[in-house]
Amino acid sequence: MDDLKLAELLCSRLCHDLVSPVGAVNNGIELIEEFGEGDGEAMKLIASSGKQASRRLQFYRVAFGQAGAQLAQPVADVRELLDGIFEGGKLVVQWDPASTKAPNVAGWGKMLLNLIALAAESLPRGGALAVAVTVGADKSRLAVTSSGQGARLSDEVRAGLDPGAKVDALSPRGVQPYFTVRLAQRMGGRLEVTGPDADKMGFAVEIPHRAE
Repeated sequence: MDDLKLAELLCSRLCHDLVSPVGAVNNGIELIEEFGEGDGEAMKLIASSGKQASRRLQFYRVAFGQAGAQLAQPVADVRELLDGIFEGGKLVVQWDPASTKAPNVAGWGKMLLNLIALAAESLPRGGALAVAVTVGADKSRLAVTSSGQGARLSDEVRAGLDPGAKVDALSPRGVQPYFTVRLAQRMGGRLEVTGPDADKMGFAVEIPHRAE
């Protein structure tokens, strides 16, 4: 069993086990609000936290679990995940208006979400993520540009981006970059990272239209 498969299975199990209790918390909050009990501000905070936790789990389920590898997600589904995960935060996602067609490649949404997670790592002070999906005749290009003050990648993240990186040497922050590199390779592509240049960085992958 390769390490990507193991990571996907572990993540899928974690998400499966956590979705139900987090959903139950949200249901409980709704009941408390319905019957008018509890402090209003506290309930708002708990409800907001519960929703954010649910959104994160959905994001992780597709980005790191088996669900994302098995499906060719519609663009609208991927956009919905992004809107939920970044709502109210310090990062703004700007989707290219021309990017409405989804690549006919299983797992393209999974790849894009990992690019976005990596790009978000480059903006410790917040900023904007510009997302573009270009579908060609025989391949598609997924690209994310991060823009913000002090855009950069930490040494830990860069260590994970090294194609020759060893799993035993990775830190927790280096695991997702490593996963992204390997995922691109599995899909027949190669991760391209550019910058930082003028507080911008670029992250892109070209994936061929072929069966997994």
